[in-house]
Amino acid sequence: NKLIAGALTDEDKQMVAKARKCFREQYGKAIKVVTLADADARLTCQIIKKAIQREGMTVFCVDTFKLSFDNNSKDNFWLSLVADTRTLAEIALRYNVIGLMTIQLAINSQNRAWLDADCLSNSKAVKEVLSNLVLFRKVVPEVEFDPSSPYYIKPFRSKQREDGTWYEEPYTPDPSKTWRIFFINKARRGPDSNDTQTAYLSRFDPEHASFYETAKCHPSHKIFNSEGR
Repeated sequence: NKLIAGALTDEDKQMVAKARKCFREQYGKAIKVVTLADADARLTCQIIKKAIQREGMTVFCVDTFKLSFDNNSKDNFWLSLVADTRTLAEIALRYNVIGLMTIQLAINSQNRAWLDADCLSNSKAVKEVLSNLVLFRKVVPEVEFDPSSPYYIKPFRSKQREDGTWYEEPYTPDPSKTWRIFFINKARRGPDSNDTQTAYLSRFDPEHASFYETAKCHPSHKIFNSEGR
């Protein structure tokens, strides 16, 4: 925020200079950011292949698949989205790199307490292509942190006893902070949230794009009413 506003003290300017020097020396050559005016899957794949083959990139992230919720959208748009996802997955497998892709949830899922692949609307077919699918949403502290609420998520942390068994230790999140709930909807190498009925709770610092204090929770499968949002 200070950088955008230009409100920097002399000490701030010194720290910015140190951060810039550190980034250029240690990370600059390992990170590449490309901005496209429009979603162009073919061009995106060409850029990714070039970065892998010529620059040795080992991870790529495509952010984001832009979805249109226009009722007049044609089916071939969704088929194209699935095809684009499959192409990116093939690149990751062929070159043995990590591929990350983000997609926006359908607007009609904003009142759902429990998220699953149906929240991707017609594009839920992309789930079949992915190795893992993680969905997340904002927390509604006034109802989800209230033990008397039907939407109470029962926050906890897993603790291990001396005999090796695990138990749930109640966890009290700070309702004045910003929180996110993560649902593991698909995991090829382990149980998902639908298997365990468990999601992950993390405090989010939007100014620094950082997550802290990871805990677990049991979100309800209810639909938020107008008073709960």
